[in-house]
Amino acid sequence: EKNFQQLKMLVHTSVCRNLFLTQELIYILKLFEKNGIPTIAFKGLTLAISAYQDLSFRQVGDLDILLSKEAIKPAQELLIAEGFQLIGNYEWESHYFRIDGNVHIDLHQEIAPRVYGLPFDFQQLWSRPKPINLGGTFIPHLQPEDLLLLLTMVWCRDCTYLISPLSLHLLSDV
Repeated sequence: EKNFQQLKMLVHTSVCRNLFLTQELIYILKLFEKNGIPTIAFKGLTLAISAYQDLSFRQVGDLDILLSKEAIKPAQELLIAEGFQLIGNYEWESHYFRIDGNVHIDLHQEIAPRVYGLPFDFQQLWSRPKPINLGGTFIPHLQPEDLLLLLTMVWCRDCTYLISPLSLHLLSDV
């Protein structure tokens, strides 16, 4: 009984967090759109909806947004103006954090370091986005075959480059 109550509380907390992050993601995507920055959200919330059809079926830790290389600098400036701080910068992505609300955002211009030999044509992604309904707002999302390829690349990168243990949630996503 105690374990069940703990599990129930964890699920409730996760759902509340996901709903909060949904609002944050929609706000940031609309901000970028208003400023002429094309984006595609992936992993996290959009994966919960596209793969599981339910925000409560996947814990979300951060917001992942794909951008063209040309859009990175203007997007970074907008995030900083919104109170985010740069906390990590890699050749393939940059990490931002806003203490108010404990929000992490990763801006991706690639999926993995170039040494992986996994080039990906982001222009192709923008030519065929699949709208997804997130919190009553339709946002651009990846086609299933593109999502599968990107998730596999993320899994490989995280298991090797970041020297993290094999994560069950990454395997479940794929």
